[in-house]
Amino acid sequence: MNKITLLILFLGWSAFTNAQADFNIENGQFLDSLPNIEGKLTGYSAHNHQDVFIQYTILSPDFRGFVQKTAAIHEDGSFKLTLDHKYPYQKVLFKISDIYAGAIISNHDLKIIIDLKALEGKYDQFENKAIQFEGSDAELNSFYNAYLDFKVDKKNEFKGLKYSTIMNRTSQKEYKVKQIRSLYDDLIKIEKQFLKKHDRSYAWILENERSTEMYADFAYVYVGKTMKDDLWAEITGHIPAVISENSIRYYSMLALKLLSHEEKEIRSLSRIIYNGDSSDPEDKKNVDRFLAEQDKKKAGLAYDTEVYAEGLEIYIRKYDELVEKAKLDLFISKLNNLPENKKGLVAIKGQPLDLPDRTKYLTNIVPVLASDWQKKLAMNELEIFKARVDDISEDVRNAVASTTEPELGKFLEHMNTGARVWISTAQSVPELLGQIKSFYAEKDIMIYIYGIPDAKSVLMN
Repeated sequence: MNKITLLILFLGWSAFTNAQADFNIENGQFLDSLPNIEGKLTGYSAHNHQDVFIQYTILSPDFRGFVQKTAAIHEDGSFKLTLDHKYPYQKVLFKISDIYAGAIISNHDLKIIIDLKALEGKYDQFENKAIQFEGSDAELNSFYNAYLDFKVDKKNEFKGLKYSTIMNRTSQKEYKVKQIRSLYDDLIKIEKQFLKKHDRSYAWILENERSTEMYADFAYVYVGKTMKDDLWAEITGHIPAVISENSIRYYSMLALKLLSHEEKEIRSLSRIIYNGDSSDPEDKKNVDRFLAEQDKKKAGLAYDTEVYAEGLEIYIRKYDELVEKAKLDLFISKLNNLPENKKGLVAIKGQPLDLPDRTKYLTNIVPVLASDWQKKLAMNELEIFKARVDDISEDVRNAVASTTEPELGKFLEHMNTGARVWISTAQSVPELLGQIKSFYAEKDIMIYIYGIPDAKSVLMN
């Protein structure tokens, strides 16, 4: 190989690494200002397009993982997407009514030109040139959207095979990892075919996103199981370069892996706590008897119900708080083995849903984090969460039923869990809350509200 060839290879590799080096979210490298995203719907008429709306979802590295917003469409068809943080390479899911759903990556400046007539006439909108980009991020988004539309059937086939492999309960973990790597090799072949006809300047995004997704898969495969050190080092050594579904899942799976302590770790903690309360050899023997029956129950085996019930009362309920603290301490010890700037993003994803538990969790976790911006991200989100819970609690307290009759609607069934199911007759959430208050008058009620990742627990009297 001659010197000119070597120089070309060096310059090509330098361009590749520099493209990646301008952003590292784990190190807190952000933009100087918020990315600017504007757009224009050509052919738009406020009179003829009254049902057209723009909705967008900003993906983020916080606990919730996303923020949904709508964009106002002006009379001339112009609109603006407003982002909340100075994150580079942040993915935004973009939807126009029910006629288009796509994605963009915000970095500096982008303008989206959308031909409504062409959009309504053909499904593969990007290839149909219904969507065009301008601005400094135009080339990036043209590249990314072209890849999203490239060999969709093949990529869906890859996802199906990968899911089947991950969920296969008979395969050994090491073999699963080998199979998953092989499937990602097929995805690399699709990328290479795509890059033959497209500029390679943003090829690093495809490589990084693919690796981020693959390492999240590996972490999930080993949840609650022992992983070899070299594979764990490979997984945790990876740094996502795009704030996307893949990076959100990556940090979530690392948190899940650390939180799902191996069974032997839990048994060890239990024995330490239970046995530590007594120096009597007979008591220690009884602890071991109970834990042995508990292990059998968890494994779905026949167990001594009397020994288990007695131990549940004596040990589990008595020491539950101590065990939970020991689990959290174990999680923190594992968290401390991660790269310093990765710890906060993983810890944020490991938060409990319940507000008191979440507050206790962060109180213990935040002091061990090295990154100031990650600490602020966690605590600011907690304060927003508390304010949201307070608002909902106030709505619940003020809710009034539309009728004085204490009813919830049409009774449906008794479930085997002991729960009862009604079909509500309420026309709104406030009315439903009022009916619940009336139905359970003079009783404390705990309401769990689902539908968003940070499900809220609200107590009303």
